[in-house]
Amino acid sequence: MLVLWCHRNRTPVCIMSGDLMPIVHAVNEGFLDSPVADRNHSHRYEELMGESVSCPTCRGLGRVPRAEQDSLVALIPVNDKRLKPRRTCLWVAIAVFLTLLAGALTAFFLVPREVKLLSNNPNIHPYSVNISKNGNKSFVVMKFVNVYNCSNQNFYPISIKKLELTSYMFDSESTIVAHAYNRSELTVPMKSTKECSINVTMTFKHQFGYMATYCCDPRDWVHTFIMRFQSVITASYLGHTEEMSLVTYQNVDCYLESSKKQCAEFI
Repeated sequence: MLVLWCHRNRTPVCIMSGDLMPIVHAVNEGFLDSPVADRNHSHRYEELMGESVSCPTCRGLGRVPRAEQDSLVALIPVNDKRLKPRRTCLWVAIAVFLTLLAGALTAFFLVPREVKLLSNNPNIHPYSVNISKNGNKSFVVMKFVNVYNCSNQNFYPISIKKLELTSYMFDSESTIVAHAYNRSELTVPMKSTKECSINVTMTFKHQFGYMATYCCDPRDWVHTFIMRFQSVITASYLGHTEEMSLVTYQNVDCYLESSKKQCAEFI
């Protein structure tokens, strides 16, 4: 069956394939004498019916005007190969695999990992000790630097906003003898460790005034004692702020050679 759309009233005309050849033969015999052949002999347009006119779409030329390409609709047979794309399942599987791979890599590199605060300084030695022994008014003021290691296990840098340290004479919360801060910002690169420190001024007075006697004793086992330190760092990364804490027990030495003159007054 052949479907023709070039009819005057713009309705399809169906012609069976068996009836096509007589009509075409009859038309071809009189076509050379027709006005259409004389007007455009290079682009032949055969009218299958006497009352037919030129196709309004191609105007008998057999070509679609370029200006009308975006407004015309093409009819494609159902069995056209273009309507049956090949390897559809393969392309879908590849797209799903690439999406899962991208998601897995993003999760692997961006999921937050642990930020550790470590101490590798078991012994603390002060750089300044001030001792005063006067009965109930005795006191000891010592200054030292406590050093920590900030470890970043992430695949992106982190920023240490604050380091806070609290010193306890004993485990009790009521025995706080020092409280120090370090608000200097420190950037730790990815998968690396940086050293961070904090200056601490520790004061023993009132109920701990007896430490003046111990800190004047030159024997190591007398002027060295164990203290509890609780440290907290505030880290910021990927718009998120997190606090990590560390509790250590360190040996503190409160005796200095420069303090001998002060201690000599108490002997």
